[in-house]
Amino acid sequence: YNKKAHILHITTKEEIDFVIDFAKSYGGLDYAHAKMIEYRDKAILYIKPYSESKIYPYLEAFAYFVTERKK
Repeated sequence: YNKKAHILHITTKEEIDFVIDFAKSYGGLDYAHAKMIEYRDKAILYIKPYSESKIYPYLEAFAYFVTERKK
């Protein structure tokens, strides 16, 4: 039984739960969350020179929305 091959063919809620448990057990979700925050912070630094622009607060708010939403 190959867990990785099985993950590629998920179709039911039970299988989705299996994948989530698999990722949690190996720290995958924590790692992914940390990388997401890292990339968000980098993106905000890249747009910082345009902080006086009218669109800047919307871009910054969008970056936080995407990374902090609960669902």
